[in-house]
Amino acid sequence: MEATESPRRTHMLTRKTVTKISVDQLQPGATIWDTTLPGFGVRARTGAKTYFVKIRIGGRQKWITLGKHGPLTPEIARREAFRILGDVVAGNDPLAAKKLKQIESLTAFDRLAEDYVKRVAMKQNRSWKETERIFKRYAIPAWKNRPVSEITRADVARLLDRIEDKNGLVMADRVLAQIRRLFNWHATRDDKFISPIVQGMARVRPREGPRTRILSDDELRALWKATEDTQPTLFGPLVRLLLLTAQRRDEVACASWSEIVGNEWIIPAERYKSKRANTVPLTATATALFGALLKSGPYCFTTDGENPFSGFSKAKNALDRKMLATLKEETATRGGSPDDVKLEPWVLHDLRRTARSLMSRAGVSSDVAERVLGHAINGIAGVYDRHDYKNEKAEALRKLSWLVESIIRSHETKPQLRVVA
Repeated sequence: MEATESPRRTHMLTRKTVTKISVDQLQPGATIWDTTLPGFGVRARTGAKTYFVKIRIGGRQKWITLGKHGPLTPEIARREAFRILGDVVAGNDPLAAKKLKQIESLTAFDRLAEDYVKRVAMKQNRSWKETERIFKRYAIPAWKNRPVSEITRADVARLLDRIEDKNGLVMADRVLAQIRRLFNWHATRDDKFISPIVQGMARVRPREGPRTRILSDDELRALWKATEDTQPTLFGPLVRLLLLTAQRRDEVACASWSEIVGNEWIIPAERYKSKRANTVPLTATATALFGALLKSGPYCFTTDGENPFSGFSKAKNALDRKMLATLKEETATRGGSPDDVKLEPWVLHDLRRTARSLMSRAGVSSDVAERVLGHAINGIAGVYDRHDYKNEKAEALRKLSWLVESIIRSHETKPQLRVVA
């Protein structure tokens, strides 16, 4: 339905009932005005016959195109014309309503989320696929093609409640963070839009200061044993590589086979937080962990052959349960009380901090350890020292691997998979 020009006076005008026969017989340049519904008609031009309805809004006549003959029958076109004329009698402007509907379709949540991922997340966020996954799994099923201007604070709260109940507090906050960014972005492009999200909607209290958690030797032994047999099976190797390479969670989880070159893992700049490529030398153990993975797509860690692994919450919870069971078992073996054993909360990123601390413990110099982590070196050293430190990083990771082996083998409970450098 759109506004169109009036039939030209040079056209041959006929008044009769618009029927399929009369429309089929209509010649180019001719127009039929329907005698049963004033204002409704059809006109023929070379190659097409178009239904229309004439209305009067604010003292001005407007012609609205209903559609072409073929896709539309005379009966359907007449019903649509009758509806439009009824809107006019009721004091409504069909063209304004159509324009509003078009605007709403452009700001429908699913369409807006897709636009945000394309225009913002893909350009600014290394883990944009996780942003896309969160929208598709949690937010779009809830709001679909609903205009964002109609999404209320209560709607957001109800969605977060459902996610918290089913997937936990942390996931609820991750969804909230992505929705907040989307709404804030849309607010910069729409004069009238006001985000319904306000401060205080997060489910987990913000951390005070930087995290300092590292895993103890006992916890590392429990971790290694718990990752011998995990579900999904690729989560165990993923966790071990987090420790043995000291890289970030998404850098490991999104690793592709094209990045593994011999005994090196070359993480491209677009995937790295510092926006610089990072070459990670692989020890024999790390190489073996990658080599044992099933190649079923571009990603090293994938469950469907198309997307990188993303089921962290469920897998991490299962890992925690196994670690706690191992810690209790070892405590009982030593004659202690298993009921007194607790596993302090930790996140996968704590393995990166643990690896950094272990490198210092193994005698790796601070500047080399920082380069293993891919941290930018500030000051004059960062400007003038252009050495790639490849050999030094390889030696640092070997020392890390040796120390992990020493820790794991220092107790009676020894995992079957021996760590080698």
